[in-house]
Amino acid sequence: MYKENIYFTIEPYVYISIKKNRAFLYNILNQKIIESDYPSIINVIKKLKRGNQLQVIKLNWDQVKKEREVFQFLKKARNYFMGDLIHSPKAFTKPVQLIPMSGLQEDEDEKKRHFSFAKRGKIYLREITLFINASCDLDCNICRHAYKQVPCCFKTRSTPQELDLEIIKKILKETDTGFLTKINICGGNILKYKKYSELVDLLEKSNITKALYIHYLNLTSSAAGFNIPDHQSFLLNILVTFPVKQETFKEILFQLKNKNLNFKVVFITQTERELFQAQDILKRFRIDQFSFSPYYNGKNITFFKKYVYVKKKNLLRSKPSIKDILARKVVNHNYFGHLVIQNSGDVYASTNDNKPMGNISSDSIGQFVCKELQKKNRWLKTRDRVKPCRDCHYQLLCPSISNYEYAIGKNNLCTIYRENKHETRKQ
Repeated sequence: MYKENIYFTIEPYVYISIKKNRAFLYNILNQKIIESDYPSIINVIKKLKRGNQLQVIKLNWDQVKKEREVFQFLKKARNYFMGDLIHSPKAFTKPVQLIPMSGLQEDEDEKKRHFSFAKRGKIYLREITLFINASCDLDCNICRHAYKQVPCCFKTRSTPQELDLEIIKKILKETDTGFLTKINICGGNILKYKKYSELVDLLEKSNITKALYIHYLNLTSSAAGFNIPDHQSFLLNILVTFPVKQETFKEILFQLKNKNLNFKVVFITQTERELFQAQDILKRFRIDQFSFSPYYNGKNITFFKKYVYVKKKNLLRSKPSIKDILARKVVNHNYFGHLVIQNSGDVYASTNDNKPMGNISSDSIGQFVCKELQKKNRWLKTRDRVKPCRDCHYQLLCPSISNYEYAIGKNNLCTIYRENKHETRKQ
């Protein structure tokens, strides 16, 4: 052994975080965790994290044997399949390990450090939400705010404006790159869009997913002739708010099934009672395709803490891959590649933006993508950039910041801090 070099390596599938002189290691394959605040262990992990080390360092074995805590850490890392000790003859060079890296390519020679790919920015666009109108005869209590949290219909009190069909044609032409995967069609009652039939004919020419969002009460028997293609690329999202007129809803389901349409029922819930009612409706009408969209109304935080907030146990069970973790360090999964175009033509990176980036009538899609990449407003807003998440070991294990954080007014919609304090007290 004395004629050998001894190296310690951490596997590429282990997530490592060091915050406030405390280390956190998480094996994404078996969900094992090691935490330590012992200074010598922290130093070992810091050396591993240095970019030129590739998570392989040479150990002073005589020193390691003198420090029981470090020795136990190495033993535990091996038992948890997080790392290993490599014995190498002194004549051989240091072992090499390939580890995944994250980042976005930038041009160093440009003063403003524009992203080189922003010139071709529209190829990074994956999804567009079009609010084609803002008029509706219904008066739901969520219609002016829910769309900022979940894909939903909305209406304004001001004079309703429609997104011109020629502008929609321009958008589709600009995004005809083969990279766009989804178009969301929202509004008030989109069936009242003046050129609705022409819009449907236009959308039918594309094979990408077209998601239409319509409140179920706008699909009553009077609208039995509504024009929604039965092509599988069209997905009709039926928005359901409470209380539900169940007989009306039953009739609408009957129509949709007769038309052989591809549809999903979306329940917008605000309380636990509504959640249970939705589950009863699913059983009663034998609905297979459905989802739940919680809505924060300013008074139902208890409901959100129970059903929406992230819990450590569930977070670890979700088993994010190392690819997921590295991506969350660079981009926001909930916003990246997504633009929102309001019925006025104003373009946003999120429905929660206060100011538009511009208007689609005067700028191109590529220009808006470029602007968003430069400002890092939504697409690149990651948890390591915001408080208190940037001080949390779980920041890259958690899902990206979403519209719910903006609605509630805090970034950490989780119970992790409280759970950690409880575990510390038990120890």
